[in-house]
Amino acid sequence: MKKDHSLQRRPLFAPIWLPALAALVLLSVGAWLWRTADSTTVVVLRPAESQSGAARLAAAFGDPAAPGRIDALYRSSSAGARQTAAPLAARLGLQPIEAAAADSRALARRLLRENHGRRALVVADPEIMGRLAAALAGRGDLPAVAADDYDIVYVVTVPDVGRGTVLRLRY
Repeated sequence: MKKDHSLQRRPLFAPIWLPALAALVLLSVGAWLWRTADSTTVVVLRPAESQSGAARLAAAFGDPAAPGRIDALYRSSSAGARQTAAPLAARLGLQPIEAAAADSRALARRLLRENHGRRALVVADPEIMGRLAAALAGRGDLPAVAADDYDIVYVVTVPDVGRGTVLRLRY
């Protein structure tokens, strides 16, 4: 009597091709997630102390042809924020968006929703700068910015996957 060898081979090959197929599917999904994941970058700074400070800000961030150009410009309603944002807005051809900062978490959600995968700059009053940067990154409060401290800048990077990072700079 002859044995049917085709039935004996299936159990041998099934354990090999099934995990290989699952690995291929997982790698494909992982590659797709990696390619579609974006980071949103938000620069948070305070109104400049003088017109020359606003001009330096426009020079630093205002090259429309530079890589990593600012895509959106937000500001608080204070006169200092309006004066600081104006030269940069003119150089970039952007209309500054007035953003109420009473609730830093709500403002953070708005910034991330409206600027997904892009770069935004926020001219915020010093008392909310740390709270806004912390809310963007999903972290606890950051140190408050002193009223006479004009050279603090927060750069917050928020990836689609994972936690945000905060870089605090002095210029």
